[in-house]
Amino acid sequence: MTTARRIPVYVVLPPRTLLLDVAGPLEVLRRANVIQDSVCFDVCYIAATRTLRTSIGLQISGIAALPRTLPAAAMVIIAGNVDNLMDGTGAERNDADEESKIVAWLRRTIRPGHRVVTICSGALLAARAGLLDGYACTTHYLSCAELVALAPRESLRQPPLRRRW
Repeated sequence: MTTARRIPVYVVLPPRTLLLDVAGPLEVLRRANVIQDSVCFDVCYIAATRTLRTSIGLQISGIAALPRTLPAAAMVIIAGNVDNLMDGTGAERNDADEESKIVAWLRRTIRPGHRVVTICSGALLAARAGLLDGYACTTHYLSCAELVALAPRESLRQPPLRRRW
């Protein structure tokens, strides 16, 4: 019997986290943990604040703080966020500060050997931290122009639009 290789996974939750950006990818890791035993994903949710409201208005609390360091083989998943919550409210006063804290944390913490995964507009936070330089990347089509403006040295890949009739 072999011991599973453990991969620490840190899920970064920005203010107004798009809940789908967390649920979808983390369900994949959950399922991987269930159906095989060679790799185990150890998940920790982190943010600049201990409590936040998600895109659908659901409040999440008990979130871990942004750690000082990461293990050498850590995977960091950066979820996207929305401009307006389901109830129509937008950004709060401290949201920009929290996003800036995440960007600064990414800039000083991510090192070679860490695997960074961005989901949707999470790419914008990674771009602001300078993590996408030299990589092909994309984001939600409505955020592509902002991604190019934030990080013009990145190679933006836009998937072709295909219509099926």
